[in-house]
Amino acid sequence: MMRAARKELGLSADETTMIGDTMETDILGGVEMGYRTVLVLSGGTSREDLTRYTWQPDPVVESIGDLLSQLMDLEGTAA
Repeated sequence: MMRAARKELGLSADETTMIGDTMETDILGGVEMGYRTVLVLSGGTSREDLTRYTWQPDPVVESIGDLLSQLMDLEGTAA
């Protein structure tokens, strides 16, 4: 499903980010596909759980709102 969505959008793996709230499905799938991954802590995974996994998300954010704030901050510094 992840690959099909990426291809439908015409993106390469290095242009794709998987955002999810579950390490076992969302983040693992993204890592396996070679995508950048973002873990949102609004789901079933806590920050403390991260030590149990050999794979890791790129950033970890508390909420989608926090992710949007970070992106807006990056855009502001690039201007």
